[in-house]
Amino acid sequence: MKTNTIPPSCALCQKNEFAFIAEEEVNGEKLCIQKCTSCGLHIVWPRLENHQEPYSKFTEETFDRKYGAISRGERLHDRHQNYLEEVGLVRKYAGTGSRVLDVGCNAGWLLGYLKNAGFAIEGVEPSTFLAGVAHRRTGATIHNGFLHEIADRDGTFDCITATDVIEHIPPESINLFISSMHRLLKPGGYTIIKTPNVHFTYAKHRIINKFPKSLRRHLLKSLDLWDAKEHVLQWDSMTLAAMFRKRGLEPITVFTPIPVETRNSPMIPMIMRKILYMASKVKKNNQRVPWFAQDICLIAQRGK
Repeated sequence: MKTNTIPPSCALCQKNEFAFIAEEEVNGEKLCIQKCTSCGLHIVWPRLENHQEPYSKFTEETFDRKYGAISRGERLHDRHQNYLEEVGLVRKYAGTGSRVLDVGCNAGWLLGYLKNAGFAIEGVEPSTFLAGVAHRRTGATIHNGFLHEIADRDGTFDCITATDVIEHIPPESINLFISSMHRLLKPGGYTIIKTPNVHFTYAKHRIINKFPKSLRRHLLKSLDLWDAKEHVLQWDSMTLAAMFRKRGLEPITVFTPIPVETRNSPMIPMIMRKILYMASKVKKNNQRVPWFAQDICLIAQRGK
């Protein structure tokens, strides 16, 4: 089921002029990716009514099937290198032993790495099942709900992390989401935000659609390039920085993080991700990432 097809005003600039970019079909529903012609923020509209439904369907059986080997320590998480990178960022900006809140903490994967590195950790996770798993795995306080619902931690955290979360926040909630980060951070505290780069997604979209459908499966693990069923706001480094600045969190730097290497991903995309990552590190600019960067990492700071 889709929401109303009339786009809302832009969450960043409040204008309501959008250009159609692409569409993606999900269960027979056509979801449209639209770009604000004023500021460049991309929005999925119309979108699925319950765009976070997949995360509410985990059971002990389905979780064990997907993550059991990782949870039991039989193999490393696909994001092992990414989590190590994020731990290093928290240590660099907030300091060893600092107090960290992980937003959308899932089963507590990053929290586990942070705990082992000596940080004081808490998480927030809307899925009751995943919040329970995260607590069992880490022993940490896990707030089962949404970020803005945390009422007793104002000015508490040295750092707030949100890995692949902000693209899931709908436009009508994004300002409250970032304002809640500001409220929960100590003065001088940092946010570490990672999200897909919409320009890279758009480039993949244009390139892959030049190939016959019969070849596309060999080039990509999934043909849902935009992941529009879940990613309802899609960012570039400029719109991301502008949104945080608007809510009182000053961007310090943006850069290209280590790409995620999913198991069983086709070989060609894996090689290309590594090449593009190395190229993006050469083309360094702490104000924006190049269009061919797969993801964006933003470091922003609350005023002291």
